[in-house]
Amino acid sequence: MSAVPSSRPLSSWLIGLGLLVLSAAAGLAVIEARLNLNLSVALVGEPLPPVELAPPPAHRVLLVLVDGLGGEVARTLPTFQRLAREGASASLVSALPSYSSPQYVSLLTGVPPRSSGIRTNDRLRRVALDSVPARLVAQGRTAVVVGDEVDWWAQLFGSAFAQVEVVPPPAVVERARALFPQGDLVLVHLCGVDAAGHVFGAASRQYAAATQEADTTLAALLDAWGYPASPVLVMSDHGHIAEGGHGGADPEVLDTELLLAGPGVLPGARASAPLEMVDVAPTLAALLGVPPPAQAQGRTATELLDLPRAQLAQWERADAQRREEARVRADAVFQARLEAERPAQALRALLVAAVLLAWLLAARGVHEAWRGPVAGLSTLLLVVVLFISLGRHLSYSGWAGSTVRVVGVTAVCTAVALWQLGRFSPVLGGRRVVLASGMVLSFSVPAAALFVVVGAFAPRVHCEPDALNVAPLFAYAALCVNAAMASAWLLAEALASRRRAGS
Repeated sequence: MSAVPSSRPLSSWLIGLGLLVLSAAAGLAVIEARLNLNLSVALVGEPLPPVELAPPPAHRVLLVLVDGLGGEVARTLPTFQRLAREGASASLVSALPSYSSPQYVSLLTGVPPRSSGIRTNDRLRRVALDSVPARLVAQGRTAVVVGDEVDWWAQLFGSAFAQVEVVPPPAVVERARALFPQGDLVLVHLCGVDAAGHVFGAASRQYAAATQEADTTLAALLDAWGYPASPVLVMSDHGHIAEGGHGGADPEVLDTELLLAGPGVLPGARASAPLEMVDVAPTLAALLGVPPPAQAQGRTATELLDLPRAQLAQWERADAQRREEARVRADAVFQARLEAERPAQALRALLVAAVLLAWLLAARGVHEAWRGPVAGLSTLLLVVVLFISLGRHLSYSGWAGSTVRVVGVTAVCTAVALWQLGRFSPVLGGRRVVLASGMVLSFSVPAAALFVVVGAFAPRVHCEPDALNVAPLFAYAALCVNAAMASAWLLAEALASRRRAGS
C-alpha cells in the first residue's frame, strides 16, 4: 500500500469550517424552500370585461367556514346532515398546496394558488385580485367577518371586508348575531377543529370532540341567522391526516364538503362530480346576486341553484366563456414567468456544478478517497430506506414530523459511517479530509439537483406537484445534519492533533 502524504492540519480546519457553513446554508434552505412557494404577484392576466347578465335574485348569505374539517367526518355530523337533506350538497376538493390561506383566496376569488401566488400561511400580502366581497362593495353592499382565531381575511382582502373581528370561541355566536344586520355576506370562521387536528391529529378523540362542538355552534348560528328564511353556505377549507397536519395532496386532506341551503338553493340536489375550491366564488356570487370575480377560473354550480332554466342556461354560457378566457390568460402569464426564470435556473446549475467539481478535484490522487463517497452513498440509501419503512411519504401535510425523522435517521447513519471511516484513517491527514468531504459530497449531489430544479432561495413558479416541492425540505435537512457531523469530526480531530503537537 502506498503512503499517503499528510496534509497540513490547516486544511482540516478550513474544510471543517467550510462544511459547517454548508450545514448552516442547508438549514436555512429548509425554511426558505417552504416559504418561497409564495409569489409577490399574482400570475393572472388583465381582468376580463364584465359580461352583461340578468342577475339572479340578490340574497344576504351566511358563510360558515369550519376550518380543518375533513369531508368524511363532516358527512356524519347532525347539522351537516340536516342541511344536506334540506338544501344542496357537493364534495369539495381543496386546491394545492392545501394550506388555509390559499383556500381562502381561491374560495373568494376563484383563482387557484398556482395563479394567485398565495401558497402558504406565511408572508401574507393583500391579493390584487377581484373577489366576491369586492363585487359586493361595487354594488354598495357590505361583507363582514367574525372568527375565533385569525385575522388573515383582513391581511388578504383589506377593505373589501368592512369589518374583521376575532373573538374568543364562546363569544362567536353572540358576536355574529350582532354583526348579522351589518353584512350582506357574513363570514363566520370557526378554527377549533383545525387547532385540534394540528395538536392531536384527525384520528384523536380531541378532534372528534372539536367536530361535535363545531356542529353545535353551526346549529346555533343557523338559528341566530334566521335560517331557512335566508340562505347559508357551509364549507371547510381542508381536512387533516391522522397524525395531524395538512398542505399536501393526501386524499383525506383534499376531501371536504360544501352545503347550500335556503332561498335560491335547489332542495335535495347533490353535485354529480366534486367541485373545486375555485368553484365556490362564482357559486357564492350567484347566490348573492352579484357577477362572479373577473379573473375567476371556477364554474358556477348551477345544478345546486333554484333558478329558471333559461336563466341558468344563459349563466352557464357566460360562465364557460369567462372560465376559458381566464385560464388562457393565466396560463400565458404563467408560461412567461417560467421563461423568465430559465436564465436564473441555468446560473444556479452552473454554480452547483462548479462547487461539486471543485470537491471532486480536491479528492483527486488521494489514496482510498473512494471510501468517502461509498460511505456517503450507503448512508444516504439507508436514510431513504428507513424513511420509507417508517411509513413516511413526500407530502407537506406531515413535513414537520417527517423532517424531524429525517434529521434523526441521518444523524444515526452518519455517526456510524464516520466511525467506520475513522477506522481507515487513524491519523489526521489528507485522507481524513477527503473521506469526510467525499461523504458529504454524496449528500450534496441530490440536494444540489433539487436546488437547481426547485430552487431554495428564489421564489418558484410551480407549487405542484406536492412531492417535488417537499423533497428539498428533506434533502436539505439531511445535508445539514450530514455536513454538520462531518465538520465536527474534522474539527475535533484537528483540535486533538493540535493538542498532541503542543505536548
